[in-house]
Amino acid sequence: MRILTDVMKRNNYEAEPMLHSCGITINSHFTQVQGRMLSAPRLKVGNGDDVTPRNGRWNFNHKKFVEPARIENWAVVNFSAYCDIRGLCRDLAKFGEMKGISISPPMEVFEESPQLQRAPPAVQVEKMFEQIQPKFPANPPRFLLCLLPDRKNCDIYG
Repeated sequence: MRILTDVMKRNNYEAEPMLHSCGITINSHFTQVQGRMLSAPRLKVGNGDDVTPRNGRWNFNHKKFVEPARIENWAVVNFSAYCDIRGLCRDLAKFGEMKGISISPPMEVFEESPQLQRAPPAVQVEKMFEQIQPKFPANPPRFLLCLLPDRKNCDIYG
């Protein structure tokens, strides 16, 4: 609370000419309301167990979902040149199974053309959709797992 109060003082809103000319005033005191601390909710997991948070976090290790989903009819879209897609899909299925989720192998894996890796992001995505759509004219994937490059300065992130 002290940090917020200090920021309000430092910004010196009462001396701001634009605010005065618009008839806007900002109270330097915060509104006080009555409140209470709620206990953290316990979450129900598979086998009827409850998970109680510790230190503000729920630990789902060795827990399964109450109603796990089945993931079928999905595909992988790879915008990253350096990725072991088969290993990633295998690990995803393994970890899903640990949570009670059944994950079928992907219907298809789409690799980005190396010539498009330097294209603008909108072009990369559009060309990828042009590659995907003809493969599934009647039954498109319900889920696309898109693998993005491991570069923080990559434009495809938006």
